[in-house]
Amino acid sequence: MFMIVGFVLRKKALKIQLTSWIFLLTATAGFMNVVTIILFSATSSHHTGSLSNSMIHLVKGDFEGFIRLIIVILAFFLGTMLSGFLFPEQVFKLKRRYGYIQLLSGLAILAGSIMLKDPWWRLLETTLILGLQNGMFVYYKGMIVRTTHMSGNLTDAGLALGRSLAGRKSELRKARFQLLNLSFFLLGSIVGAGVLLYTSVDIWLVASSLYFFLGLLYFSLYHHVNYAKSIHYEFEINGKNLFDYLK
Repeated sequence: MFMIVGFVLRKKALKIQLTSWIFLLTATAGFMNVVTIILFSATSSHHTGSLSNSMIHLVKGDFEGFIRLIIVILAFFLGTMLSGFLFPEQVFKLKRRYGYIQLLSGLAILAGSIMLKDPWWRLLETTLILGLQNGMFVYYKGMIVRTTHMSGNLTDAGLALGRSLAGRKSELRKARFQLLNLSFFLLGSIVGAGVLLYTSVDIWLVASSLYFFLGLLYFSLYHHVNYAKSIHYEFEINGKNLFDYLK
């Protein structure tokens, strides 16, 4: 009896840790996007507007502005390509590389703050990192979760709410998750703007610290899951999606 209760509680704790990791990923993207908007007047987490603006520059004959926007978009695209190389299968499995990506992102931001004096290169670095993050395959109970842009999130939340109103009550859980994810993006944006506009703290040091924390949080989850598997034969997730298992 006590073993069963302990097993259930452990699964619940792991679920909280896992969902905390994904929400904090989204909050960090909101943080980074606000920073680049304020410092560089450019978005780094999503590029629908950048694509449209690049065409406006092209039509106006502003080829310098056009080329700069295209390079920013390509930096994001390169990040997603790298993510596709690192995660060739569209299956969310508990792999160390998720944690390594966060740690290396933190290290890259820290190194960039020291070595990259030109704001242009910092923008490209941030955009590439967010492209890499957004391309990571994260799956939650039937949903592919993108953690850097919220247009799809708003669409999915609206669809889920509409379907729940149409009688599919199971969709309400999806809407709740999407709206929570959106809330964390907004929270990260508020924190980023507040730190940048009203404090003298080094914003890049804060950003790198956020990614270091995300990497450590993921590795903590990784080791806790492996420990749980070692003491409970029931805790077997091979061939299963981790989010689906921890429901």
